[in-house]
This record gives sequence, structure tokens and C-alpha cells, in this order.
Amino acid sequence: MDVFRLRDTVVNEYRQYVESFVRVLDPSINEFVRQQLEAGELWPDAVLQLNPAFIMDKTLGELANADIIMRETARFFGEHICLYRHQREALDIAQRGEPYIVTTGTGSGKSLTYLVPIYDSIVRAEPQNHSVRAIIVYPMNALINSQLEALKSYANNFPDSPVRFDRYTGQEREEDRARILADPPHILLTNYVMLEYLLVRPTERSLLATATRNLRFLVMDELHFYRGRQGADVAMLLRRVQQRAGHDLQVIGTSATMTTQGTRDARRQAVADVGTRLFGVTVTANNVVDETLQKVARVTVPANQDELRQAVQIEPPAPNVESVTNHPLSVWVEEAFGLATEEGRLVRREPETFANAVERLASETGLDKELCSQRLKAVLDAGNQAYLIPGQPIFAFRLHQFLSSGSSVYATLESPETRHLTMEGQYKADEERVLFPLAFCRECGQEYYLVSKIEEEGREMLIPRSPMVSGSDEDIPGQSGFFALEDGELWAGEDDELPEFWFDQLRSGWRIKPRYAEHRPAGYRAAPDGSLSDIAQGFGIQGWFQPKPLMICLRCRAAYDLRDGDYRKLSSLSQTGRSTATTVVVNAAVSGMTSQEVPREEAKILSFTDNRQDASLQAGHLNDFVQVAQLRAGLVEALNQNQSITFDRLGPSIFEALQLSPEDFLKEPVASGPGYDQGRRAMIDLLEYRVLEDLSRGWRVAQPNLEQVGLLRIEYEGSPI
Repeated sequence: MDVFRLRDTVVNEYRQYVESFVRVLDPSINEFVRQQLEAGELWPDAVLQLNPAFIMDKTLGELANADIIMRETARFFGEHICLYRHQREALDIAQRGEPYIVTTGTGSGKSLTYLVPIYDSIVRAEPQNHSVRAIIVYPMNALINSQLEALKSYANNFPDSPVRFDRYTGQEREEDRARILADPPHILLTNYVMLEYLLVRPTERSLLATATRNLRFLVMDELHFYRGRQGADVAMLLRRVQQRAGHDLQVIGTSATMTTQGTRDARRQAVADVGTRLFGVTVTANNVVDETLQKVARVTVPANQDELRQAVQIEPPAPNVESVTNHPLSVWVEEAFGLATEEGRLVRREPETFANAVERLASETGLDKELCSQRLKAVLDAGNQAYLIPGQPIFAFRLHQFLSSGSSVYATLESPETRHLTMEGQYKADEERVLFPLAFCRECGQEYYLVSKIEEEGREMLIPRSPMVSGSDEDIPGQSGFFALEDGELWAGEDDELPEFWFDQLRSGWRIKPRYAEHRPAGYRAAPDGSLSDIAQGFGIQGWFQPKPLMICLRCRAAYDLRDGDYRKLSSLSQTGRSTATTVVVNAAVSGMTSQEVPREEAKILSFTDNRQDASLQAGHLNDFVQVAQLRAGLVEALNQNQSITFDRLGPSIFEALQLSPEDFLKEPVASGPGYDQGRRAMIDLLEYRVLEDLSRGWRVAQPNLEQVGLLRIEYEGSPI
């Protein structure tokens, strides 16, 4: 799979989604917004990072032969597994019985730094005694589930393993909890919430007794997760566990890189201080294990421009270890994206955008950027397919793409020709000019300044209010509303231009209803600092103030009811709609992988959310979105095939256009017979109902129907076209 092409697919889909609801009338603002989007304001260049190679130590089989670990330990995890240097350092510290923290990067095998010594300790000390020897605490159940699966796969190497492990979280059924209470495992995988319950719930007292009587190891995975008040709560919890055990425990922590500031010694000391505060046990800087890296390229860095140019111009390497490690461009790639030298030691290089690396290579060689880009991608791709050892590619690289919901456009209160525009949220452009966020009419694109009208020292002022984000905005003291600049064509100030439903018809004539009177646009002149003055005698730019909610667009005369919120009337770049944006990105990624012939069962996306409710909402949103998209695609294809469709042919035409197989809609697929006919009729009825329901919806913001976007037209028999 070409991950760079997949990135372009995802970004282009997201870009089309964002641009679909950005409608700006003013030419200068529209040009500014388009320039910002073109420059990648919401989707910056992808950052590429190599997962560097680690220095290897000895295999578990060799360690067992040297009596460093038990033979059972090597058999369980696999005698062929070769430990990295930092894993071996952690094993040595663990066997000394000292607390330690492993702070290494992704893919460095942090779990083995505590699982191997824990397992080895258990098989040495009466494993037939079923009591908890190690509690491993994870911040998320997803990590627990992943670790449990990994342990089960290891157990296949040693079916008769005497060491038992189990999971104890809120997702276990009652019978599973009862089994664990009756016969506790040696290794207990849990989270900090369930660990708290173990200490306070009466029903878990039996497990608490066996979990602390012979407990030796207390492991905290992902230490960087615990911070602030939550970190303090967890720190007190760990002290209570140790107090309940009544004897010294060996505490172990793991984390990704926790600090990058200062020297190596300073970083290790900082991590040790964090571990000491969290565990309540002194962790020395010498017991902070960091990663030990090595170069995989076997050639030296090109010495001059000619050699580097030649390295780019020669054929890319074949996807095997010998070809990749000896290719002259591989060493440049490794140093550009993976490794740097600090204090005579190899460390991970700070991530760099792929575009910057291409720019630098083109500058250093004088070659075309397109050629440099192609050669870098070829080397990375070959290195990703060539494995140093099973499971470890030469260049295991990650492409990080950040997508932003955007920021509002900010503008000063000046004429369109001279006003200052920016997308950086700040109060003032300079000492005299205040910046206001803008929102745009969804119908015509007219811009409105988001303001609050206040009194200050006896004069009226306009001050900025919060941008519209996620369908709402916060009010600040004063009369919140909108300010629109008059350009001579906006509004003449006449009541006959107001909506008819604003008025009551009396004998004496038309009169504005009291509830609408305050929403009549009021004319002012506004200075760049926000000062307001009379429209006839004042100074500054002329404009109209309307209190919120917006009742009428002064440009297109779109009129609204008092009950309508401003979200469906106005848009800004910050209103992407998080759920829909996530769905668009996920769908684009899965479709992009499928288009590159990635097997369907492997075209998957892993998404992390804050809680189960958000995950459930997003899953439902994604399913609904995809179903609506498929339904609409079927209708459009049916129209392409038939030009027009009568009501009685609506369901069958969509069914035929979708080319549904029995497996798509039957629980027990059959290709013919009464069962198929009955299922087919039910599916046709469902498609007809769903498409009519979709066409009847009047969504104005999210997913407008096919008639609203102009992809079809509905006509009625007997009516003129």
C-alpha cells in the first residue's frame, strides 16, 4: 500500500468536506480564506518519523542456558526471542529487586521489560500456590485487552505453563468475576478504577486478601497518562495498596518519552522524580531505562554534493536487507527521519515533515524535487518491506497527518479594501485596531462581525465576542449581536424591506410586533477601536447592528424565527462538525485502502475517544452516514441508468443499481426460490421507504438531500415542468 497516496486521498476528502460549507461573498475575504486553505492551514504537511532499530542483546534461550532466567520463562515467551539492550537492562534491575522505570519509544517492547522478570519470579517461587504475585495497572481497557491477547499467544508456546493470568475490569461478566475471586491468577491485569474497588468493595475482600498476601510486583503502564488531580489520586491509591500488602513491593513503571529537555542525565533524573512522587518509593536516575539505538545503514553518509546527487540518481534498492542497508541514500534517509547524535549517543531525531526533507534533499543535490520525492519514497518503501528480524522492518516509518477544525477569520472594523485579515485569534491587530471574528451567511456568504455592544465611560463600544464553535458561542456582558458593513447595496434602512411576518396590520397601518422591534437593524458608524457614533454625524465605517439571534440577512433577506439558533444560519471555519469530520476521514481512509487492493479484512481504522458514550455515538454516526451515502449513490446510479424514475419503479430501480447479492441482505443467503423472492421484496420496500424519508428531510447544514444539492429534480404528474 502506498501510504503517501492514502494520505493525499484522506486530505483531499477532508478538504472537499470543509470547503463545501465555506461560502464567502466578499472577494478579498474569500481570496484570503482560499489562500489559507491552499497553504494547508487546516491540514499541514505530513510528518514522517522512523522507528529506529534497537541494539540487540541475547535471546531468551541463551539467557536460560546461562541460568539468568528459568527454562520455563524462555519456553513461554519463545526461546528465539532476542531481547533489546534496554530490555536486558530492565531484566537485570528487576532481578536485583529494585524499582525502575522504562521510558522508550513506540515499538520498543516495553511490556517484556516487566512481563519477563515477573513470569520468571513466579516460576521460581511455588507457582502451584494460586495467589496474585503481580498487579499490572493500565489506563485503558483497550490496553488490557491487547495485553491479554498477547499473553494468550505466548501461552500457545507452553500449554502446561504453571503461571496463570487474567483480566479484572468492569467489562467482565459476573461468572468471570466469581471465578477470579474463587481461584485468583498469578498476574492480574486491571485498571486504576478497579484497583480502587478492590480496596473498598466488601465483595472483593477475598480477592484483596489473596492479591496482597504474596504480592511482589506493582506495575503502572503508561505513566505519562497520570497527571494533575488524577495523578495525585492514583499516587495515593498506590500507597494504599502498598500499605495493605504490609511488605515492600517492587514497583515498575513504563512510559513513552516523558521529557526531551536537558541532558540525558537531567532527563533521567526528571523521570525518576516523577516515579518517586507517584509510587512513594525512591526511584534512582540509574534505574531509569532509556532506549539504545543503532544504525542499520552499512554505508557512510555521502561526503559531498556529487556523491549525494549520485545516490539519488541511481536505481532505488530492492526490498531486501542487503540492498537497502547498502544503498547510499538509505543512510541519508535514516539520519533525516530517524537518528541524531547527542552526547556521543544515538537518539531519535525530532519528527520532520516529508515535504521539508524533499526540499532539503533537492537543495543539497540541485536535483528536481519530484525526483527527490520519488527516490525517498522508494527507499522508505523498500526498507519497510525488508525485515532485519521477524516483525522488525529496516524502516518502520509512521506518517503523521494532523487535521484541524480550523479557526475563525478575524477582521478589523475598516473598509473591505483596507481591513486587516488573520486566522490567528488575538484581540488587536495593533494599538488602534481591534480584531473581531467573522461568521458568514449560509445562504449568500455575507460576512458578519461577532460583537457585543457595551457602554464604557458614557459611550457605546463594540467588543469582540467568542467565535462560533460547534454550533454555539459564549456571550459576554453586554448586548451580543452582529455588525455588518454597509457597502451602498446592503440595506436602505426602510421597514418595507423587513419580513412581512414581523408586522401586525392595524387600522392605522402596519406596525412591527413588539418581540421583533428590538431586532430591527440599527445604523452606526464604527471606528477601528470599536467606538460607535451616530450614523449621520459620526466617524468610521458605516454599518448595521443586530442583536442575536440573527433574524434577517441584510444581503439576501433570508428571514428566521426567534426560536432558530444561529448555527443553521451562519458558518465559520471553526464549525466543521467533529462527528461528521471524523466519519468523512475514516470513510476516506478505508475507501483509500480498499482502492489500493488492501484486503477487506485488513482495511481497518483504530480510533481513540474519551469515553464509551463518544465511541458509541461515533460508531452510530459512521454507520448512518455510510448507509445514507450508499442509498443516495444507488438513487443517483438508478437515475443515470433510467434518466427518470416513476414512483412505482423507485425501489426496484435502486435495488438493481446497487447490484445487491443475497449475502448483502439475507441472513441465510440463497440465490433463488421463495426465500430469495420474499427477501428481495422486503429489501425493495425498505429501499423505497428509506429514500423517500431521506428526500423529505430538510437538512440545511449537515447532509442536505439530493434535491437540495441539485443532483435530482422531483416532478409531479399533471404539473408544468
